[in-house]
Amino acid sequence: ILDETGLPQRLWAEIAVTVAYLKNRFPHSHLDFEVPYVRWKKRGLSLRHIRRLGSKCFVHHTTPGRGKLEERAWMGVLVGYAIGTRGYRVWDPATDRVIETKHVKIDESVIYRNFGRHRDTDQHLDPIGNASSAWPKHISDSSDDDSSDTEYSPSSDSTGSSVSSKDAFEDMDFPDE
Repeated sequence: ILDETGLPQRLWAEIAVTVAYLKNRFPHSHLDFEVPYVRWKKRGLSLRHIRRLGSKCFVHHTTPGRGKLEERAWMGVLVGYAIGTRGYRVWDPATDRVIETKHVKIDESVIYRNFGRHRDTDQHLDPIGNASSAWPKHISDSSDDDSSDTEYSPSSDSTGSSVSSKDAFEDMDFPDE
C-alpha cells in the first residue's frame, strides 16, 4: 500500500492499523465468509465511509474567529479511520502530523503519489508587478482602443453569425448631448 500510494515509510504503523480495521470489516473464509466485526459485535455494519487510502483530502479549519479571507481548509492525505468515532485520520505533509477529523472532503481520484501532476487546482498568481501573465494571452494583450477589429462568435450560436465589435452599435440611434 505504501508503494502504491507513494506515502513515506514512516507512516507504516498508520497503514498497518488501517489494514487491520479494513480486514475486520470484510468477509473471511475462515469464518465461513462472515464479517469478523459483525460476528463480534452482533450488529450490522455500514461501509459507506470507506475511502481509498492515500487520497487527497481537504480538512476544514474548525478554529473559531477566522477571517473571511483566511484559508478555509488545508490539504492532507487519508491514512486511516478514526477509532470510536465517525471520522478519518489525515496526514498533514506540511507539519508531518496525523490528526483525526470528521470535517473533511476526500478526492479519491487523486492519490498522494500523483499530487505533483494535478497542479492546475493549486496555481498561484504572479506578483502584482507581473499580473498580466495570470491572464490568457488574448485578454492581457488586447488594447483599450475602441477601434479594435476583434470579432466574437459564441460557440453555442446556432445561426453561425458573428458580431464585430465595430458594427455592434452602428444601427442604433443615440440622442445628441
